[in-house]
Amino acid sequence: MAPMAVAGHERLDEYLGLPYPLALLPGSGDDAGGWRAVVEDLPGCEARGRTAEEAAARVRDAMAAWIADALANGRDVPRPRDTPTHSGRLLVRMPPTLHSELARLADRERVSLNTLIVGVLGGAVAWRRPAGDIRDDAAPLPDPGAGAAPPRRDRSRL
Repeated sequence: MAPMAVAGHERLDEYLGLPYPLALLPGSGDDAGGWRAVVEDLPGCEARGRTAEEAAARVRDAMAAWIADALANGRDVPRPRDTPTHSGRLLVRMPPTLHSELARLADRERVSLNTLIVGVLGGAVAWRRPAGDIRDDAAPLPDPGAGAAPPRRDRSRL
């Protein structure tokens, strides 16, 4: 094998070893009933299958072809995006009236204010996703009723 081909193969293996995020999406149109595995950081790189597992198993070959073509034609191969390192803590400023309304709603639903807000935000994020968009990097949405805390007491009346 020529030295250039060996160097290209090593670069291909290097890229294939990187943690590219993968989105598994149900097929639509001609692919209805099937699945697509999409490598979001490599535009146009995807594989199809009858099941999500089959599409995911085929995507490595699609990635190898996409990256090999880019390297052969002198195009840049994007690196995978960084994994978020958020702590899960967020300070949010809001009008006092909204804060009061949310606290009353949390009391009525017998959950903590934090649990209520996480549930509402999770529902808003799910609402904005296209139907059937299942991402492997997305955490499951919280259940607002899970781990419900007892109703808060108004400490001013104690």
